[in-house]
Amino acid sequence: MKKKTLAPLLAFIICFFSVLPVFAVTPRPLHIIDDLGLFSEAEFDELEADASSIENTYGYYIMFCITESVEDADIYDYAQTQYASQTKLENGIVLAISTEDKLYSFYACGEAETIFTEDIQDDVLWKAYREPDSYFDGVKKYLEAAETQLKAAGVTSAADTEATDGNTDVTVDPNLPTERLLPLVVDKAGLLSDEEEQTLAARLEEISDRFALDLAVVTVTDFGGKTPEAFADDFYDYNGYGRGEDADGAVLVYKPGKEGERRLQISTCGKAIDALTDYRIDSMLSNIKDYFINEDYIDGFLAFADICENDFKVEFEPSVSPFWIPICLIIGFVIAFVIMKSQTRSLKSVRKKVDASDYTSGVNVTGRSDVFLYRNVSKTPIPKDTGSGGGGGSSTHTSSSGRTHGGGGASF
Repeated sequence: MKKKTLAPLLAFIICFFSVLPVFAVTPRPLHIIDDLGLFSEAEFDELEADASSIENTYGYYIMFCITESVEDADIYDYAQTQYASQTKLENGIVLAISTEDKLYSFYACGEAETIFTEDIQDDVLWKAYREPDSYFDGVKKYLEAAETQLKAAGVTSAADTEATDGNTDVTVDPNLPTERLLPLVVDKAGLLSDEEEQTLAARLEEISDRFALDLAVVTVTDFGGKTPEAFADDFYDYNGYGRGEDADGAVLVYKPGKEGERRLQISTCGKAIDALTDYRIDSMLSNIKDYFINEDYIDGFLAFADICENDFKVEFEPSVSPFWIPICLIIGFVIAFVIMKSQTRSLKSVRKKVDASDYTSGVNVTGRSDVFLYRNVSKTPIPKDTGSGGGGGSSTHTSSSGRTHGGGGASF
């Protein structure tokens, strides 16, 4: 009896421990997908370590994938699918190769789309991959080139972020211009006619003088390898924009392009940071982007100026002084008293009556009923969740010059 009971028990234990490793081991995310087995274990670990180091330092996921064939799939879609299967990081790149199909593709997402432009891909990444003699050396060069480009674009490393967050040794570049070097309209992309540029410049000058700051508009064809945020900040700082000790002002940078490549980027500084909060900037960009989609550039820039003016009014121009409140009340009371006295002078024939007998003579009441006339309804609105926007403030960061900036941007 015992043997019959023990045998199934032993079989269960053996089966349990045979499948236990399947549940205990969770596959780690991979930066290197080697379906062909090109790399030795040591080479694979070294490449993974290099890619992981970039991710930990800069927050960008750098991948390399090589496979025999993608069959009927598109190589670009293959790269995108591999990326999504390994990470949820917003910013990253994939170099994918299909040896049998003789295809390769480069996939970039998030801010990496701006940093790793087609020119960068051709001039740096592809070159770094083609020159070495082996796949291992090629991927090493690819990862090195990717990290070099992240540095050149001004992507902040974790160590730099910690130093900034600790408020230690963060100083403003003493070589920054003390006066503005460029006009308030810089149309490098050539989107405006001379007349439109003059109209926009006059409008921006009017707003800038009224609120004692610099409000500028810039168009470019590329960001020079920098992120949109870094480019806007540096353009503002190193061209002397801003008034007063805190360099008060804001700049809107626009880069035209195909769908998904157009970019609006706003950088704020000084008191403009408080006036143009994150919520207001997001709302502004949402409201004006259709102008740029339709290539109605002048109206888009003027709409930007109008919205900024309204926000500056709310933030900087004082409301009615409390001193006038009692004066207004007194004036209102006097006017009301005069009107009331003039109306009551014609009512001298009116006499007081203590009952309704004079009004009920000849009236014969034959029935009665209750008639619903009205009701009072009290309504309390349910507060809307506006998130961090409506009454929220502005998130800030430190630019390469050491200044504090706010702002935001959108690609569309």
